[in-house]
Amino acid sequence: MMFPKRKTGETGLTITKNGVEYKLPASWSLTDSGSYTFRSKLQSRAFSHGSDAVGDGKIDGRTIQVEFSMSGLTEQEHDEVLNEAYTFFSQTDYSLRAGRDDRVYHVACLSKIKHKFEKGFKQRWSIITISLLLSDPFRYEAQESKVVFTFPQATVQAEMVLHNLGSVDTPLTFRFIPADRMTNVTVWHQEAKEKFTLADALLVAPKISIVNGKEGTVWRGEDNSINAFTGTFLHAKPGGNLFLYTGGAGTVEITYTNRWFI
Repeated sequence: MMFPKRKTGETGLTITKNGVEYKLPASWSLTDSGSYTFRSKLQSRAFSHGSDAVGDGKIDGRTIQVEFSMSGLTEQEHDEVLNEAYTFFSQTDYSLRAGRDDRVYHVACLSKIKHKFEKGFKQRWSIITISLLLSDPFRYEAQESKVVFTFPQATVQAEMVLHNLGSVDTPLTFRFIPADRMTNVTVWHQEAKEKFTLADALLVAPKISIVNGKEGTVWRGEDNSINAFTGTFLHAKPGGNLFLYTGGAGTVEITYTNRWFI
């Protein structure tokens, strides 16, 4: 099997975990990187023509496949480089950059290895297909984005605007840093028509509160303050997003990571 040769300087395939990088020393291809399963289906209408669409429309985790060839001048050299590749692919919870250096997949674990020797090379040339499970199905920007808004005094429905450059909604993390106190905060998302309220009598400087939309958690320092939270953990839709802040003086930091289907 022949793989297309990549141009000099073109980004290859890199695995990263805890600051340790492994670059696959081989030609490779990616399969099913743009395939998705939505939790939606048609359900027949009773005593009527047609069907109704049912389901929440969310996207399941998925599998992508990396196919590559690995060879060596000797059988020992072949085995050494292939075992190293297997070691890195079989880790759990790592980042995979495939092609673009600015986007990553978050790999949960390896599910299958398919291997065969190329005929006529005396076990010195292998063709391998690695199946990887993505519990989070999307492709992410390699760097997190952050926008900061400062309110010198208590305010009602002050505008906060951020831009999601991705092609799918992304969860937001809000960090509330009071100048004095932010004991009753409301954030309204105009596009989604959703909001949350944080009524925390103990959110007084120098304490900081973090509302994490990805994890679904609320912390004031080291204290779990989820009981002070009501409403919805907010996401940013693709494109511009307007949020209205009502609360005490201080700083609001919003962090998020742009993500795409491909």
